[in-house]
Amino acid sequence: MRLSAGGTLHLCLGHDDNAELGPLLRRGANDEELGRAILEAVARKLERHAFRERPGQVIRFMSMTGG
Repeated sequence: MRLSAGGTLHLCLGHDDNAELGPLLRRGANDEELGRAILEAVARKLERHAFRERPGQVIRFMSMTGG
């Protein structure tokens, strides 16, 4: 997982599934709200990937996310 400077929490560096935390942060969400949003996002995260076995599964290249 990676959090971008814009507030996007990328759940997998090879897929496009993400959670937009930026709006919560900009409106001053408290720790509880932010924690709940992160936990909800993590619950959606794939447990594992099969990029080596199925390279076509990569939707988003890791270099697109940066870091």
